[in-house]
Amino acid sequence: MKAHLLAAFTVFVWGITFVSTKVLLVDFSPMHILFIRFALGFMLAMSGIAVVSLASGGSAGADTTSNLIGCGLALGAACVWAAYSTTVDRIAGAGYETLASTKRIFGWGLLFMMPMIPFGGALPDISALASPVNAGNLLFLGLVASAACFATWGFAVKHLGPVTTSTYIYLVPAITAATSVIILGEPFTATIAAGLVLTIAGLVISNR
Repeated sequence: MKAHLLAAFTVFVWGITFVSTKVLLVDFSPMHILFIRFALGFMLAMSGIAVVSLASGGSAGADTTSNLIGCGLALGAACVWAAYSTTVDRIAGAGYETLASTKRIFGWGLLFMMPMIPFGGALPDISALASPVNAGNLLFLGLVASAACFATWGFAVKHLGPVTTSTYIYLVPAITAATSVIILGEPFTATIAAGLVLTIAGLVISNR
């Protein structure tokens, strides 16, 4: 039951990240948001290691082409996520501790992201980082959605397996839609409502 609750909590937070990211896209490029997010999951992990060591001596107006590209990227992301969840399961099966393996994954992720930073557009203005809205969303994405949730996802995969855990991903669109209506003021239509019902039904059926 604990693993199921952790999986549900993880996708709940990840559902909100799409709304949080949309707010940040006003002042930041996608590459910069990703890098800052992972850097905050990673710095938190390294700070934890340091503390332990000292104590003991992460749109509506788009044209058809943009929509097709977006759908293709979403499909690619799903494939990469499937590979990630399977890999995490194998890492856990090899006897590695969840938090330790998550920290290493973030470290390698940051390393491979660095060469892409110059292609992420102009660096954000320092005033954008100082904005309370931007700072709050970046901290949420970095510390909660990345640092905490990648660890809870790894724990869930370890105990439930990649297939059962991944069924909880079905909840992400439902959570994102609900959050968009509440925070961004986006319209709640009958089509969205029907989609939410089908999404939750799919999760129930999959788990049964």
